[in-house]
Amino acid sequence: MPSFSELLKSARNGDAGSQCDLAMMYSMGEEVDEDNEEAAYWWTQAAQQGHVASQYNLANVYYRGEGVDQDYAQAARWYRKAAEHAHSGILIDFSDFYSASEVRKGIMISIQAAFINLGRCYGNGHGVAKDDVEAYAFYNLGCSMGGNFSEVARKNIATLERKMGREEVAEGQRRTRELKAYYCKIGL
Repeated sequence: MPSFSELLKSARNGDAGSQCDLAMMYSMGEEVDEDNEEAAYWWTQAAQQGHVASQYNLANVYYRGEGVDQDYAQAARWYRKAAEHAHSGILIDFSDFYSASEVRKGIMISIQAAFINLGRCYGNGHGVAKDDVEAYAFYNLGCSMGGNFSEVARKNIATLERKMGREEVAEGQRRTRELKAYYCKIGL
């Protein structure tokens, strides 16, 4: 990873990837004092430019209230924006510091996590109306991507299936198919 001073210069010049990396440094306290407000600021700058990992991270800080006031509606909004990258087919956000494959992998992980966290928002009624069918569908989308977070999604699906009736599960499966058709550009 580039040094703090390199990232700061690039971030101030508007590079979204550098803004995201700088936010991560502030969030983790790497080469700088940990500062969640500064992290939220830089993630906001990058998220507003459409940087998917920043949209996902900004959603997380709103969900947890780290560096910003906790706001579930804003969290759901930013999770949805991150997930929208799957629909738009925006998969590569080239950075000066990372290879295309590294960037693509990071974007796919962020999209998967956004789907799962949208499921969590719907399942808990955080920032959106509580809706087990919608939660089930978003968990299914995240699970269908395989990889890092599939097991989390599978556990949440199993929990929902135990409390949902057969008709609700069938509706959740139908809704999953609708969402997959919508988000098909990334090959879910």
